Amino acid sequence: ISDAPAIFFWFGKSRDKGAAQARETLKAWEKVGQGFCANCFKMTETCEKFKQCSKCRAQWYCSKECQVEAWRAGHKQECKRASMLKFEDFINAE
Repeated sequence: ISDAPAIFFWFGKSRDKGAAQARETLKAWEKVGQGFCANCFKMTETCEKFKQCSKCRAQWYCSKECQVEAWRAGHKQECKRASMLKFEDFINAE
């Protein structure tokens, strides 16, 4: 999902402001996201953990190679866009 970093950002901000539903939704999405590589879509094996993008924390990768490939294919821009968003802009938008 190309908008995953932004989605995780907004749900994280909502959770931080005390929205219980956002907290539960974020937990569920994280559980799903941790189950496959965001680049090659490989599914995790039992007890296996994929590495999470340290910047947006919204994508998981099975290997460093997949992470680099995804970064070059456009995740870099998605990550930057999500980190530049301001929660107040979202709340005040019509």
